[in-house]
Amino acid sequence: MSDAVSAINQGKLNSQLIADEVTSGHAFTKHVLERKEFADLGIETKEQFFSFIENIVANPAVIRREATAFRPDQGGIGWENYIKTQVPKN
Repeated sequence: MSDAVSAINQGKLNSQLIADEVTSGHAFTKHVLERKEFADLGIETKEQFFSFIENIVANPAVIRREATAFRPDQGGIGWENYIKTQVPKN
């Protein structure tokens, strides 16, 4: 296997591992099932949520801080308020 193919496979595996970590944690139950934060995107199953998360983390511009996924623009929290109150300052 070439180095390029190996690097591609490593990136895909990393995205899958992160998606599995997020989907297996509280994010699916709390944010998908209970709060229905992803309903407008048609996400109702773990498989759909996994694919959604995997596609996001496959983008190198995504910053990973913790294993969760939610949409602060849902439920009136707002991105600006989230950034001011929830994102660590360090």
